[in-house]
Amino acid sequence: MKAVVNPIFFLGYITCQPGGRDYNQLTMDGNMTDIDATEKDRWCEYILYRDLIRQGFARITHGGLTDTEMQVGKFKVKSSPAEQDNDEMVYGDDSRVPARLRFPERFGERHVGHHYTRFFLDHVFHMNTPRYFVRSQ
Repeated sequence: MKAVVNPIFFLGYITCQPGGRDYNQLTMDGNMTDIDATEKDRWCEYILYRDLIRQGFARITHGGLTDTEMQVGKFKVKSSPAEQDNDEMVYGDDSRVPARLRFPERFGERHVGHHYTRFFLDHVFHMNTPRYFVRSQ
């Protein structure tokens, strides 16, 4: 991946936790950036990128089995090579994010954690994110 000169993203399955051998090979040796390196509760599914502007990241709950979750990333292609990535994370205050960049409400309600039920034994899919990324002022 290091030899790729165009903007690139990796949406893939690597069998290790963040900071594991294969993860480090992609991020350090491959010069890729994790869409949200603060998210440590991921195993196997990752979104990595290079030379793009990250705008959002959402994980749709997996109900306790991480191989069944859905991860979504929003990116923008840089308008020039010098354009900087968004460096501030917005979490929990969507009013700071333009409506056009927000994830659809049908992705589920916002709820932290993997187990969320409205009725007995009825798992409700939900976002325990979303996280948005903006330029700090």
